[in-house]
Amino acid sequence: MSAAKQVVERWRREGVEMNAAAPLETLRRFEKAWGLALPAALRELLSEANGMPPAVTDVALFRFWPVNEYEAEASIEGGVLFADFALWAHCYAFDVQERVWIVGGAEPLKVAPSLEEFLRRYGADPRSVAG
Repeated sequence: MSAAKQVVERWRREGVEMNAAAPLETLRRFEKAWGLALPAALRELLSEANGMPPAVTDVALFRFWPVNEYEAEASIEGGVLFADFALWAHCYAFDVQERVWIVGGAEPLKVAPSLEEFLRRYGADPRSVAG
């Protein structure tokens, strides 16, 4: 099972409210506006569930954002914020090399070497990427 499908299955088991899948055109508009290609694992996740509605988290207090809420992260080259933990205690960003970082502290902290690995670890045990 792919990392994205593993995440969606976790959310279903936990009864997490999810947004409907992001239409392909929405993903293309994002990529064109930002001048980047979404990492394949994240694109797959958004095609299954476009994040969570406002104020909804999973049982571990993670909230994955819908693509229209993504924000630039200046502390990381090409950084894009895509999720938060514990109601903004810190956020998660991916960079141009698809590494995942925790941001919101004094310095960014690399939490996974790829978005695929981040989703796989989160899907298995969210605490493994909580920082």
